[in-house]
Amino acid sequence: MHLIYSSFVIFFVNWFWFIIILDQPWENFWNYNRPTIISEYIAFVVIAAIIYAISFFKAWREEVRQKEEVKRESLALQYKVLQDQINPHFLFNSLNVLGSLIDLDVEKAKKFTRELSTFYRDVLHFKNLDIISLKEEIDFVKKYVYLQQIRFGEALQVDIIANEKVEGQVIPLTLQSLVENAIKHNEISVAHPLKIVIAISDDNELLVENNLQPKTKLEPNSGTGLQNLAGRYQYLTGKEMKITKNGGYFRVSLPLIQLEEQN
Repeated sequence: MHLIYSSFVIFFVNWFWFIIILDQPWENFWNYNRPTIISEYIAFVVIAAIIYAISFFKAWREEVRQKEEVKRESLALQYKVLQDQINPHFLFNSLNVLGSLIDLDVEKAKKFTRELSTFYRDVLHFKNLDIISLKEEIDFVKKYVYLQQIRFGEALQVDIIANEKVEGQVIPLTLQSLVENAIKHNEISVAHPLKIVIAISDDNELLVENNLQPKTKLEPNSGTGLQNLAGRYQYLTGKEMKITKNGGYFRVSLPLIQLEEQN
């Protein structure tokens, strides 16, 4: 398009100058103006090449910047999740539960120990992966829920109704992060149980919803976990993570990552 427009301008200017201003016959137009037109085309090509090169470099630099930003967010999220899971509070609570189970139910204590071990093994494994299958993520969050339900008992109710056979992938530790976020920010008691639902919507979105009963005193929190997660899903899918509060419920909706979107 630029070439057609520039050709028209070059031809018109030379025609106007030669035919209208100089009042020369059309038969002499090409022989007289050929060197000038060729020079103008060369100048146009050189200038256009410089402009396109500058534009390409700026676009390339912006793409590199965005990739680096997503990489930093990915590393920050991975570090935050590891930090949250291996922090002294989680480990201290788990060891307290284990100590109580040893006195009450040896077999259950053994199972708890196995689940805690595989939980940490999976955390260390997933931190090196960009995406995993929905089934792997659900299997992992079940381990986390089991460990938390041993601690909270019937006060923590988690209903996983997401179909593991649904095609799609997720960022590792997504569900665990959202369940952990709900536990961290809400009161949990037998009188007021925390109810968490994990499901897949008709729009192929991963939903995590819980009833709202905010703690009066929150644990220290950087507040960047959900933002980092939203940024990574936006980059990988082109779709936004939705956070809504409706009535007494808090819901996070995440687009599943489809394989074709990675090509």
